Amino acid sequence: MPISCPLSIRSPSYEAFKELDYCRVMPQAFCTHNCLGPLADEFVYKSDFAARLRESGLETLIDVPVYVTFDSFEKRYVLDVVVGRCGVYELKVARALTPEHEMQLLNYLYLLDLERGKLINFRTDRVECRFVNSGTTRSQRQRFGVDDVCWKDTSPLRHLCIEILRDWGTGLSLPLYYQALTHLLGGEERVVKQVPMNRDGLPLGRQRFHTLNDKSAFEVTALLNGHRQYEQNLRKLLRHSPFEAIHWVNITLKEVRFLTVV
Repeated sequence: MPISCPLSIRSPSYEAFKELDYCRVMPQAFCTHNCLGPLADEFVYKSDFAARLRESGLETLIDVPVYVTFDSFEKRYVLDVVVGRCGVYELKVARALTPEHEMQLLNYLYLLDLERGKLINFRTDRVECRFVNSGTTRSQRQRFGVDDVCWKDTSPLRHLCIEILRDWGTGLSLPLYYQALTHLLGGEERVVKQVPMNRDGLPLGRQRFHTLNDKSAFEVTALLNGHRQYEQNLRKLLRHSPFEAIHWVNITLKEVRFLTVV
């Protein structure tokens, strides 16, 4: 299995998750916050929160692993709290919840093919929380269009991207795709390079690139708009590098676009 978890987690209906969350889970989160205040470390909150949930009669597991594999690549993620084998909770100790926190939990939901989960932030004066809904299934994310009209690369990059996405689906964390591609293309030592940059012969220092060879690099994004501006910015970067091309892969839920910038 390309994505696996030792715990069987089912996807609850909206009504079932709402009842579990409001009636049984969040009261224990409030008790944890009232007891410990806003200054404890994340693991302290997690331990107390899980203990209270178990004391209330709910099956609760913490630090549940999720494994993502493709060929020789493997990545391990960890779910903070799983309640009743259906409620996935990600705990935070931050000044405020951010879109990045939402994307982290959404990545977990996509991996497990679940519809919903919840963020809980204990660092604020009052418990801050936010529902996160996936809105799509893995089978839907495995069906995507491919635009490669402007692709001029003959390396395995395009094939690997498509095979990984057919296996895992689109929409996952960009670092996950980068890590898998880097591993499969030869490893970080071979792929990730600090490359000298210059302007009209003036040395500007070194820039980090993911490279395919001495003449080309690659970039992976998940842009929904602003494609033309990003392409122009890649061209500016390319102009001051030693490369002849940057091969750009843009991944959205429904389309993967391959474009060679020269």
